[in-house]
Amino acid sequence: MRSKLYTRNWLLILLFFIVFSLASFFYSYNLNTNGDTYGAALSASIGTSLLVGSIFTLLYQIFQENDFKDHIKESIEIKHSALQDEIAKLFSSYNEIYLPNRIFERNNDSNPDFDLDLNSEINSSRDYFFRGISGKRVPIRIKEANKNIENIKLILLNPLNEKALSNRIGYYYKTDSSTQLEQELDMSLKSKYKNQIIENIFLTIYGLYQVRNWCLNPIIVKFSDSQSTSRIEILDKSLFLASFSDENHFTKHPITLKYSSKSYFYSMLRREFLAEFDVITKEIILISKEMEAENLKEKMDELAKNWSYALNFDEIKLKYQTAITQLI
Repeated sequence: MRSKLYTRNWLLILLFFIVFSLASFFYSYNLNTNGDTYGAALSASIGTSLLVGSIFTLLYQIFQENDFKDHIKESIEIKHSALQDEIAKLFSSYNEIYLPNRIFERNNDSNPDFDLDLNSEINSSRDYFFRGISGKRVPIRIKEANKNIENIKLILLNPLNEKALSNRIGYYYKTDSSTQLEQELDMSLKSKYKNQIIENIFLTIYGLYQVRNWCLNPIIVKFSDSQSTSRIEILDKSLFLASFSDENHFTKHPITLKYSSKSYFYSMLRREFLAEFDVITKEIILISKEMEAENLKEKMDELAKNWSYALNFDEIKLKYQTAITQLI
């Protein structure tokens, strides 16, 4: 509104000068007719000056207005570009907080990309925290890292928790190609998978004992009553989250989401994980560098007795060696 008023006033002033210059030319003509050559020349000079000044002012105003428009346009473009950058940064920060930065699709075979990515994160991490059913791949990943890790903590399934066990067994049941999806889970099949889970837990404990020298502090294993069927692996800079609860897609390797350490899920799940170790129970196992094999066997025998599982320590050692060759 102010710009329009300014333009209108300027045009009125310019029009006044043009009219005044024309009047001067007309007056000069009359004076010249009456023989007053000196007055006619003076009046013509004033009119010429006013007309030239008006034309110059008009041209100057036109060029100045174009420059002003170009300046405004450039300024708007710069601000628009800066706004786009800010919006892009804002969305990027939200993506980093709430969305995974990588997704590993479900499949029935091992995923080399996932293994390479996870092993790379372990190689650059001081901490390795695992939460899942049995963690049978954890010892081999520690061994492959070939470095000293400061803290290794695991939270595994408590086989005495029937509800949590049934959730995981249900997934085993539906991924086993030798069973019918329609048939009900009978006791013999349930017992088979329960023993398989317990055996994998003992393989993990024995495997952790074998790689205890790779950890600067004692390795801590705790058994949880959580009914979650998710697998969580937490490193210094990333979190890997896999869920075995998708009822529509049953695969041996479920979809896995990778989050950065800046994400909301990373901070929440890491905090919840570490809070579990604030409560000390008798079900916690400490595997230190000084631990003797006999002490490990006694602890495993105690667990097997509580879980009503017929443990053969020598058989576990043999199966661990076989599992290593299969998982490498």
